[in-house]
Amino acid sequence: IGANASLFDDRFYFNFYLSPKNRHYWRMPYDGVLNSISLNNGKAKVPIFIGLEKIFKKKDFFRKAVKKNASIGMFFKNSKFDFAMIPVGSLNVNGIHIIDGVNGSYKKGDISGYFSIGSSMLLCLPKNSFEMLISVGDKVKIGQNIIKIN
Repeated sequence: IGANASLFDDRFYFNFYLSPKNRHYWRMPYDGVLNSISLNNGKAKVPIFIGLEKIFKKKDFFRKAVKKNASIGMFFKNSKFDFAMIPVGSLNVNGIHIIDGVNGSYKKGDISGYFSIGSSMLLCLPKNSFEMLISVGDKVKIGQNIIKIN
């Protein structure tokens, strides 16, 4: 997320893995205005899979894989908090596509992008500003509430 990365040093993130059987688009979790966007073309040969961060704890494998895979860091502002969405291209992903919002503004539920073939989405949020409604490993469906904003 470029120059905005330091804003998320003490924040919380979700990693949503899209398996080949999932729909490969994402919707806006909240109303927001796209403040900045950063492109990382990536040079990784390592795919991102759920659970790798648990297996390779000491080698910081997951973080390195995310940094080296293609990604687009999108930083959003809304009336309550800032958040970031980072679609990460992984094995066999040949395109991450952003759908432009109206004047950079998006409404909750808007389709805002898609992958040519599945991958992962990181959603970065302010720490301690929400209540979790899902647990690690839960399958999340489109439209399902995942957090409650405090």
